Amino acid sequence: MKRLRRHISIGLLQRKSGMTPDQPQTEVVDAESGAVKIIRAYGAAMEKKATRYGDPLSLPYPKDTIKVALVDLLRRTKDTKELDQLRLGYLSLADWQEGGAAVSFASLQSTPNPTTEQIRQSAQRFLSSGVYEMTTKVVTEMQQLAAELEALGLWPGASVEVEAEYRRLIAELKAKGVSSLWPVRSASTT
Repeated sequence: MKRLRRHISIGLLQRKSGMTPDQPQTEVVDAESGAVKIIRAYGAAMEKKATRYGDPLSLPYPKDTIKVALVDLLRRTKDTKELDQLRLGYLSLADWQEGGAAVSFASLQSTPNPTTEQIRQSAQRFLSSGVYEMTTKVVTEMQQLAAELEALGLWPGASVEVEAEYRRLIAELKAKGVSSLWPVRSASTT
């Protein structure tokens, strides 16, 4: 998904605005250019984000403004690849939560065949890291964003994609050695 997030930036936005890489970065003056400018700035913020989650104060525009721009472009494009990128950009707004930049998965590394004490320490790191709370917020907002896209008719089946993302996050945590600490359940029950 991170690879797809990067694609939402310059190349896609240049095509949508009618600019080519060799043209100066001037804005096309039409109804679409405002949305393109907003999404270009959002794509740049996504690329600069150093952690899994980001703080919404680091976004170039409020989330609602970015959502309006994404919906505008979603309604205008017919290209399947661009639709997927814009949809993922819409869902990725959930990754921007207050305090999100402070949450790190790095402290959740564990050792193979841990001792009881190492398991206890891992549990303490996990509970104090904020990963569980932040991921719960992100998944909840992703569900809301997916429901919005479905209601607008812009992404039938978006809920299935959110469920897959939730499962991927659980797998990521399991890989970090905290599987016994994370409740495995459907995203729709969070």
